Amino acid sequence: MRIRGSISRSFAFERDGDAWKTVSCEMATFIPLRKGVCDDVYTLVPMAGEGDVRLETFSEQDVDREALRSVLDQQQTKIYTGVKFRQGSAWEWLYLYLACVLPNGLSRLPGQRPGFTPHFGWGSMAALDAGSLAYLTVREGEDEQGRYWEVGVIGHGEGSADLAERVVSEIRAWDATGGNDAPEPGFRMDVADSRDRLTADDSRFVVRRRQALQPTGRRLGAQGLSR
Repeated sequence: MRIRGSISRSFAFERDGDAWKTVSCEMATFIPLRKGVCDDVYTLVPMAGEGDVRLETFSEQDVDREALRSVLDQQQTKIYTGVKFRQGSAWEWLYLYLACVLPNGLSRLPGQRPGFTPHFGWGSMAALDAGSLAYLTVREGEDEQGRYWEVGVIGHGEGSADLAERVVSEIRAWDATGGNDAPEPGFRMDVADSRDRLTADDSRFVVRRRQALQPTGRRLGAQGLSR
């Protein structure tokens, strides 16, 4: 299931009364349906200039794709968070958290070009706002616990300073509430009439998605996914 932007996970659900609760949840690549009732519109935006950087965008994102094409040529804003990742630290829970709290989720930004310093060799994950983006970067260091990579954010575009600050604030909030040391989140899927009872009061995040599932030979409609 694609949560928001490029962030997807695989879920195994079991029936629990009026709801379905997860017995397994793993990071996974989502293969979207094309056309029809469950069409998942996806647009790959090639970035102008040198290199081969591309930006994944989706129908639910409120973005200016034409402005984003040249955004990496604009002046950057760089902020480091103070949040440290160690060897073997998982990024999946930070990705999921940011996908839930940021208005347009997170988008993959793969590729290479001069001046582009992503947090991985393949590229980075980026937050989007209209014609601005802010992508994840790292800087290496060492302290009494050994080697670490401090998470940073690099913003480009007219609203990049505010967007980068927002992403940094959310990363710090995630880390302050446990980060990778926090218990793994639970998930619930509500269908039919029970969807109306799934509100933000019941859980921290509510994501509405339309999925076609056939667990018992019956098609299920739109669901709320809660953390």
